[in-house]
Amino acid sequence: MNAMKIQEGLWVVAGPGLTCDEDAAAYLVCGGARAALIDAGTGRSHEKLAENVRGALPAGASLSFIFLTHCHYDHAAGAALLAREFGVPVVAHEKDALFIESGDRAVTAASWYGAEMPQIRVDHRITGGQELFSVGSLRIQAIHCPGHWDAERVMTGVIGELKQASPSRGVLRSDFDPVWLAGRYAEGGAAAVSV
Repeated sequence: MNAMKIQEGLWVVAGPGLTCDEDAAAYLVCGGARAALIDAGTGRSHEKLAENVRGALPAGASLSFIFLTHCHYDHAAGAALLAREFGVPVVAHEKDALFIESGDRAVTAASWYGAEMPQIRVDHRITGGQELFSVGSLRIQAIHCPGHWDAERVMTGVIGELKQASPSRGVLRSDFDPVWLAGRYAEGGAAAVSV
């Protein structure tokens, strides 16, 4: 499956069904001629993720940044390959940068995947609670929000989650249609949808 357009200027480019099943969802946001990738997957499906980014980029647009929401392997391990391929900087919070740059297998949870975390250079460290970035016509604000991981932050906007089944509850929707549901979430104001 290729990148899934959520709404104008926003695509899901990685995650189960788009790249390898171990990749967390990654998003491409585009503001005119400039775009940013939010998260980078594991790197196991690098070629497919890069193809999805290229396929979603509007004609004449180019990538400006790779933002990593946190240091976990399924979100960050593919960043070095993508940064090299697209010639763009990797951005992460200072609390994550230490583990991303050292390739810490335990803290990044690479060990959960039976993998090694590559050492990835972080070109720009977000310090403090928040920072504003310009990406073409967009302003993306990274906000430090500890929770899932101590240094985690969010890119502002509502992200809806779609699940057909859950390990603890089994099938939640037998009529699961992620494209139709994503459209309903977008109509309701969601900036992104995680499937």
